[in-house]
Amino acid sequence: CDYRVRIYSAYIKAVDGQPQVSSWGTITNTGDLLHEFQSESGWIHDVCFSPLDENLAWVSHNSIIFAVSAKNSFRESTLIVAGHEFSPLIYNYDERKGTIDFVEKLDQQETSTGKLAVNRLFDQPSMQTQIPEPISTHQSMITQMLPYQTDHTNIVKISSADLFGQVVIWNLSGRVNLKLDDVIYTIVFNAFAKLANDRAMKIGKKLLDEMSNDCRNNNIVLNSAIDMLMKFRDVESAERIFDSIKEKNIIIYSTMMKGYIGNEMSEKALDLFEKIDLKLDDVTYIIVFNACAKLANDRAMKIGKKLLHDMPNDYQNNNIVLNSAIDMLMKFGNVESAECIFHSIKKKDIITYGAMMKGCIGNEMSEKALDLFEKIDLKLDDVIYTIVFNACAQLANDRAMKIGRKLLREMPVSCRNNNIILNSAIDMLMKFGDVRSAECIFDSIKKKNIISYGALMSGYNINSKPWKCFKILEEMKQQGVVLNEHVWNILIGTCSKIVNGFGLNGMGFEAIELYRQMPNELHDEVTHICVLNACSHSGLLDQARNIFNEIPLKTEKIVTAMTDCLSRLFLFDEAEKLIDEYEKTNSPNFIMYMCLLSGVRNNRNKKLSEKIYNRMKSLFPDEKEGLTSSTMLVSNIYSSVAHDNSHPQSAEIHAEVNRMTSEVIKLGYKCDSSWVTRELQEEETIQSVLGGHSERLALAFNFIQRPVPDFIQITKNLRICGDCHAYTKLVAKARQRDIIIRDANRIHHFHKNGQCSCQDHF
Repeated sequence: CDYRVRIYSAYIKAVDGQPQVSSWGTITNTGDLLHEFQSESGWIHDVCFSPLDENLAWVSHNSIIFAVSAKNSFRESTLIVAGHEFSPLIYNYDERKGTIDFVEKLDQQETSTGKLAVNRLFDQPSMQTQIPEPISTHQSMITQMLPYQTDHTNIVKISSADLFGQVVIWNLSGRVNLKLDDVIYTIVFNAFAKLANDRAMKIGKKLLDEMSNDCRNNNIVLNSAIDMLMKFRDVESAERIFDSIKEKNIIIYSTMMKGYIGNEMSEKALDLFEKIDLKLDDVTYIIVFNACAKLANDRAMKIGKKLLHDMPNDYQNNNIVLNSAIDMLMKFGNVESAECIFHSIKKKDIITYGAMMKGCIGNEMSEKALDLFEKIDLKLDDVIYTIVFNACAQLANDRAMKIGRKLLREMPVSCRNNNIILNSAIDMLMKFGDVRSAECIFDSIKKKNIISYGALMSGYNINSKPWKCFKILEEMKQQGVVLNEHVWNILIGTCSKIVNGFGLNGMGFEAIELYRQMPNELHDEVTHICVLNACSHSGLLDQARNIFNEIPLKTEKIVTAMTDCLSRLFLFDEAEKLIDEYEKTNSPNFIMYMCLLSGVRNNRNKKLSEKIYNRMKSLFPDEKEGLTSSTMLVSNIYSSVAHDNSHPQSAEIHAEVNRMTSEVIKLGYKCDSSWVTRELQEEETIQSVLGGHSERLALAFNFIQRPVPDFIQITKNLRICGDCHAYTKLVAKARQRDIIIRDANRIHHFHKNGQCSCQDHF
């Protein structure tokens, strides 16, 4: 309003790096006045720089257009203006005359001669009139114009918008010749770097190939080109441009190092850093700290700690630099040093707290992360919500559940549309075992992404609901969601869990069927082990052999699973042969021998038991705890906890055991003394000792309840003994009750017909 046009510096050190010399002077501090022009034609309506940034034009209140140049002459001579006119106007600057001359309108308005309907009807010439028929595309004044399209050397199209919001694209081909300059190249390269899609790559690389030689000596343009190529993952082309630059500044080095980090090449970033002989700026410190944090190896620790130690005082108060240093030290596992930096920061911002808490979680110190969270008196941001939810998920204890649920309940509406936060909340609730709440959050997400689906499916696996993953998979297919590697891994885990579940419940054929339905490339070690275990628990020897022979890479665990299968089926020679074959190229495995010994014990082969046990003592002299377990298998010593008499209904329970025993004896039960190897005490009998086993006491407890349960479920931490297994089959038949017992190895379904799902393969 004071009739003046002023040019100010918009330089920001943290964004722009080193100060640059512009056409209008040296840019130093934000807000510095570089130039001022006096207009005598009223207040200023609009101003615009030319593409080359060396010319400035403005229009005053009386519609007079002014143009000034920072150089001695105008290299750009075409001016396009718009305002109260409904069409953009083209002007040319005549340097010889020093005038700006009108050329043409981009959209000519015409009139046509027409007749009113009544005139045409009665053909009365006196009523004939000239009716203006506006054919201008815009129907109101133009408020804004922007470049729209280039042909890599010229601006060929512009866009304009009017008061009514209508946007029009104007074709300038053949009318004006607006050359691309370094500013346009920089802007376009930056835009393509953000997109990094096929179209951006195609145009960006073509534009770079056709770029004029003038721009190839401009570090700002080349810097944006390097960044663009790095985002395209075309590291080789970025390196060629970098090597072509004669006078590299610190910004060029930083862009190159940042590109290496983004392409998982942090070692190369450190290689480049060690070649720098320029003064470092804050951006370089941040980038190098990030590279060291990514690697976290000996070299990275040495470079990172030295750089931090030698860092000048100017950066000791820079929160952005210190935050990256905290992150680096936490990745090194050096929590104490990170805490020292954290405490040294006088004005901690929310990002500082986030870096510290994230580091604590990464070092499995989630309690510390929650301690820190409870001290925050700043407004929380999206990252903090995610970090706290992750900490609570890692702990999943009472405190974590209380904090996590409270934070979720009080979370502002603005965060409830953030997929990253909601995905972490789903993961947290699933770790809490709160499947229903996690599903509610999932259902509330309007635009679900692949991570949202993955979080829910992973949670189903954690909470033993793998079958629900297939329902989610169908929904993903309907929504056209493309599965990524993470989701495929979750699905593999889902199938493995279901295969394992079939196996534990004696449903070997169902397990094999699902295994066969899975594509071969999705079979992993866990899947192979689960299906072999399923065959083992169901006595499916031929199927187990076929599957084992088909497995291309037989790992230690897979061979162990096959050894267990053969041992359960009493094929000890074949099991020993498999172990011998494995040991030709590998060290002996203790678990394999435990599987073999367990099978031999079930077969009551005392001679072979002693042989295997002595071999284990020879091969594994340091496995004292494991050999003790082996001794227990050989001697079958049972814990005295089984004979617990502390229950208030103990007398009723033991009386019920006696009644059950009487009933099963009538069905042919005979107690097996081989399952009692300790000496009997006074007044003890084989039957009384076996009658004190925990599963029999648990069965009796259920049968004295009123009403008696329709089916009985029992869990124990040891493998069920052979006598109890035979006993329970007959109890199920005598009492006509389905009984489920989960022992240390599997789930036994005892049916009313006196059979067990394991078919005695336990």
